[in-house]
Amino acid sequence: MKTKKLFKNDANGYFESLPEAIQAIVRDLILDAAGNKGGPDCYKRDEDAIESIECQARSGFIPFDHNRGGLVYQNFTDLSAYWGGGYSCNHKDAAKDIERQIEYSLKMAADATYDRFKAFFDAAKIPKSKINYCDLVELQENSNSDTYDEIVSYIQDAETECLSGDYSSIMHEIRFMYHGEENGIHRASVSAAVNTEGPYHRSHISWAPGVFCEGSKEVEITWRTEGGLKRKLKKALAEVSKAVF
Repeated sequence: MKTKKLFKNDANGYFESLPEAIQAIVRDLILDAAGNKGGPDCYKRDEDAIESIECQARSGFIPFDHNRGGLVYQNFTDLSAYWGGGYSCNHKDAAKDIERQIEYSLKMAADATYDRFKAFFDAAKIPKSKINYCDLVELQENSNSDTYDEIVSYIQDAETECLSGDYSSIMHEIRFMYHGEENGIHRASVSAAVNTEGPYHRSHISWAPGVFCEGSKEVEITWRTEGGLKRKLKKALAEVSKAVF
């Protein structure tokens, strides 16, 4: 997920230098937000899925000057979880891309099944539009042919294979990026994203700008006190989660 550079580079401090109580507030609220949605085995509180954002320069990595660290929560599922549960997401472009990928994967499964049993389908005059698990089960129930048992088993495995795995993975992300403190005011970006670009999950592809990668929502917050952080961060997490997940 890309973050816009909105703040001056003369801010002070890093997230890791904030009091442990402040870091714990951010961590707990992110985990609460992750577990506050129903869905395809993805919106859940998973303490192992949260990591620190790298922000210190090293060989091979030069951070942006607005990156003062923070926390990122990433959880992974796949197309089969969305399709099998009849789920979608609130970000329209991400939902559209997930639907596109599901349709393409099911077509691949149908094509493979047709190629395997072409003679049977042609003889039975079964169109390609009927070559899917649900329709074939219905045809199986109204037929005495044992061939349907093999076909139904084959397409069930084919659909599962095409909708699962690394290349069908979907990433869900919640991120809190700290931008430092100036004159007692702390600043941070809070964001959520659904990334459909499996298995690499790049936020964008420079050489293929027309390829959809992720749908995201980002807001900025400022705070002075612990109470202000709790109130504003909880509101920001609810806003970005509702817009995306």
